[in-house]
Amino acid sequence: PKKSRKKDRVAKAALQEEKRRILAYPNPLSAGNNLSIQCTKLDYGSYNIQLFNAAGIQVHSQKVAYTKGMNQLKVQVPTIAAGSYFMKLTHEKKGTSFTEQVVITL
Repeated sequence: PKKSRKKDRVAKAALQEEKRRILAYPNPLSAGNNLSIQCTKLDYGSYNIQLFNAAGIQVHSQKVAYTKGMNQLKVQVPTIAAGSYFMKLTHEKKGTSFTEQVVITL
């Protein structure tokens, strides 16, 4: 019975983790505009948002706070070349991260 309870806790934690997610929109978006990040079941706290180009070079970084009652974050996307980028959202203390592809247009 003790092993079974541990398995149940592990399965429950895995299910909670699956429900945590982000959705970046509008996508594609024009450089210089705001990117909204819809957040589902994220831990509260400080996050670092980074944008990387296809070569893996960071082109933008911004710190944001995600607090109780919030369900989205906003990022001011700098004027950068059109193309495909990766946005990484990382919890500063826990290190949990989410990655979303973002397409920048002219």
